[in-house]
Amino acid sequence: MTRYLTKSRFTLGAQCPTKLYYYGKPEYLDMSLDDTFLGALAEGGYQVGKWAQLEYPDGVLVEALN
Repeated sequence: MTRYLTKSRFTLGAQCPTKLYYYGKPEYLDMSLDDTFLGALAEGGYQVGKWAQLEYPDGVLVEALN
């Protein structure tokens, strides 16, 4: 299975490489999935993505991993 380095995973790995290693493994549940504050931060990530599209209009937009 191919694992992609997304914006979220890059940020996670910058905080702690060990977190990046365990990220997405079903045997290690993420207890923060229901956190409304983290949901708001994710919305901020979408804003960064829109800014990047405006800043680099010739860039490649990856909409899905498949």
